[in-house]
Amino acid sequence: MWSRFRKKKEERVYLARAPRVHLNSLIHTEFTRRTPEPAKQMELSNISLTGLALTADSKADRVRVGNFIFGDLVLGGAPAISVKLEVMRSMGSMLGCRFNEPTSELRSRILKYFEVEIASGEFLPVPAGRLAQEKDGQPAWFTGENNCELYLVTSGTKVVRFHLGLFANYVEGGEDLPLRFGKIVEDPIPEKPGHKGSSLIRPDENWGKEQLVMALRLVRQAAQLNPEHRKRLEELLNASE
Repeated sequence: MWSRFRKKKEERVYLARAPRVHLNSLIHTEFTRRTPEPAKQMELSNISLTGLALTADSKADRVRVGNFIFGDLVLGGAPAISVKLEVMRSMGSMLGCRFNEPTSELRSRILKYFEVEIASGEFLPVPAGRLAQEKDGQPAWFTGENNCELYLVTSGTKVVRFHLGLFANYVEGGEDLPLRFGKIVEDPIPEKPGHKGSSLIRPDENWGKEQLVMALRLVRQAAQLNPEHRKRLEELLNASE
């Protein structure tokens, strides 16, 4: 949608910004400026399909409105993608930038990044009264859309055991348990998969950095998860790196 503003005889046309996600819990998400030189990693404060905001922590970083910044953007551990940014706003230490000639690959990467943001907002706890009691601790179960769920059994601040499903990816582990990875499948396969509720799990030890980062982001941003258990889950997942 285009918005038009008239000032005296001059007419300026602005492209409305898409809704932005504020990056309060960055994991493997960064922007490295290549030009203007010198090359430097700059902090992101938010991102959308149309642009992003950078923190300019020195006078040299404050590029003038209308000028361009070239650099490499990493989202959630995926490979870096080259971007050209046009500076649209400069307010104190914040540079508001618009993607100049964004590619379909860039749009796809951003949409994929948003999937975890959306999933974490829909991650809701199942009432405790509906859960079967466990001998080794207190159970909790969080569910969302698109095969997203977290089941954990805790004792004090310890996560005795857990399993996490995320967009058909699966990981399980615990305090004295190794991390095991897999894919969630709906139909029986001849490779003796294990069971997760009503779904089947195909073992997959080829989890990459991107899947692990997605799991960490989901855990970190699950608002209703006990903070101590969130911290311990992050530690257990990070042990695989």
